Amino acid sequence: MDSMPVVEQKPSGRPLIFLLLLSVLVLGIGIGTVISTKVGADKKAGLQPSNGQPISFSGSTTPLQGFSEVAKAVEPSVVNISTQALLNPSAGKRGRRGSPSDPHELWPFGDPDFLERFGFGAPAHPQKVTSLGSGIIVESQGYIITNYHVVSQERGGKGVAGKITVHMTDGSQYQNAKVIGYDEPSDIAVIKIPSKGTLPVAKVGDSMKARVGDWVLAIGSPFGFDQTVTAGIISAMGRSVPGQQLYNNYIQTDAAINRGNSGGPLVNMAGEVIGINTFINSPSGGSVGVGFAVPSAIFLNVYNQIIQRGRVSRGFMGVQMAQAPMTPVIARYFGLKESKGVLITELIDSKGEPSMDGSAAKGGLRADDVIVEIDGRKIEETKDLSAIVASTAPGKTLRVKAIRKGQEKTFNVTLDERKLDEAPRGAITLDDEKEEMPPPERQEIGLEINNVAPRAMRELGLKSTEGVLIDKVKPGSLADDAGLRENDVIVEMNGKKVEDTAQFSAVIKRMRSGEDIVLKVLRPNDPVKDRVGKYYFGFSKP
Repeated sequence: MDSMPVVEQKPSGRPLIFLLLLSVLVLGIGIGTVISTKVGADKKAGLQPSNGQPISFSGSTTPLQGFSEVAKAVEPSVVNISTQALLNPSAGKRGRRGSPSDPHELWPFGDPDFLERFGFGAPAHPQKVTSLGSGIIVESQGYIITNYHVVSQERGGKGVAGKITVHMTDGSQYQNAKVIGYDEPSDIAVIKIPSKGTLPVAKVGDSMKARVGDWVLAIGSPFGFDQTVTAGIISAMGRSVPGQQLYNNYIQTDAAINRGNSGGPLVNMAGEVIGINTFINSPSGGSVGVGFAVPSAIFLNVYNQIIQRGRVSRGFMGVQMAQAPMTPVIARYFGLKESKGVLITELIDSKGEPSMDGSAAKGGLRADDVIVEIDGRKIEETKDLSAIVASTAPGKTLRVKAIRKGQEKTFNVTLDERKLDEAPRGAITLDDEKEEMPPPERQEIGLEINNVAPRAMRELGLKSTEGVLIDKVKPGSLADDAGLRENDVIVEMNGKKVEDTAQFSAVIKRMRSGEDIVLKVLRPNDPVKDRVGKYYFGFSKP
């Protein structure tokens, strides 16, 4: 057998140089991790929600270990949220949340108009609509932050879903979670579940310290797969997206997020929540690496206002801003050194009418002034100004620098409260819930039943006429929630035979409220079992 020829080579310096460069790279990554961990953990006072006891996380991991350590620390505080609402065609449609000019669709992880867009038409009768999303526990008393669109009605007007169920990582669940409040402009909602103070709580970080290129994890329930963790980096900060919420200042990430991730956390490598995953930009509805999250600088402000005041209020400066970009030509015309800043086109009052009685006018600003700085923060475009003013409480005075005919001037502007977009959007408050919202309707069993006629027995493949035939199941009822369907035949209740409708109704009537009802059901033409499948369904009497 011929042997493989061996060519003797003299040692070169390349392997040594490669190993040296690799060592320097690993050392640099390690140092960077330690530095970023310290920066992320050094939060400003008041950034953490009140009374929060964050889960423990040392933050002393390497990049290779970090993903698993962060996921292990944060996952217990991430919940799955499922909702039910009745779609009422007569109430009108809410419409799509985004309609950008480019061919890509903006998906907030749900498309209630899917059937109608493909020509099937709207349902003629109320239909039960289910939704799935995620949330993050931020206080041990059971307070959870999620997206408003996760807990809202799919269509048929404003408000929240009729039933909200929270599923925990340990398998427990809380039905009928209470909506404490929501803020549609930021797409943030706060819900609450009963707690004895033992719930795992997430640690909230400072999104203002996040940088493009930082590693992040997205955790949630895409397509119903609970506790799914995906990794990526921050692709952009302060991203503005046409057609989305009023205050655009999103964190963009390439971590894979899909339907069901909505409301779940975007987490940095210090185990801190710096964003709430909200929507994706996708031509197909699936993740293509362009996801957006509401930063903690926004959602925490909304959360604290809802908890402390029962509603969200925003500052209002009283200016109309030029929407066109600040081009070099315009910059030169107004005497700017750079093509940055926000041009005031008109001064308005709290009603949006041209006026010299608004905050900016009273502070000395005038039309054609260009705002370049507010309280030491640079203003480059309209979204910068909107974000700062919206996150500032009414009544607070801001120090505003503006360029007027090439000269820099400083003004003190005391903000009014913004009311232009809040009233039509219908933000809910704690007082509104108590005084204006009607009490939730008491759930009913929701069955229309009939005796099993001989003809029905033959058509359904039954062996006798004993039992009760379900003619109709009311959407959103206890029977619907339990899984009962039309043409199911109830043959036993709590272990006793059901002979006809009279007997069935009499037994139900004698039962006490809260007493369990367990039904044995025959389901004709069952695709899994034989011709007639046998099932058990249960609920408590209302």
